[in-house]
Amino acid sequence: MEGAVLVRQLQPSQTLEQAVLPPAAKKKTLRDLLKSRTRTSSATVPKRVRAELELTRYLQEEPIDPNENPLTWWRNNHERFPLLSKVA
Repeated sequence: MEGAVLVRQLQPSQTLEQAVLPPAAKKKTLRDLLKSRTRTSSATVPKRVRAELELTRYLQEEPIDPNENPLTWWRNNHERFPLLSKVA
């Protein structure tokens, strides 16, 4: 049997290529790619510098309406000020 190729038994839903070729490697999702990028970018800036920048941005915000609940404001803005919102 010269030139013969060993093929697993085909399942009804398989094609010949699926039976001969090894399964493809799992593809990375966009979330996987962004997660690795986020980790490297935040690691390059020291936490103290990030905190100072966040505090500066917060102090430049317009004051909230005196009738507004401050906890509601922090809940709505926790993504903009992640470090400060933990203190609030």
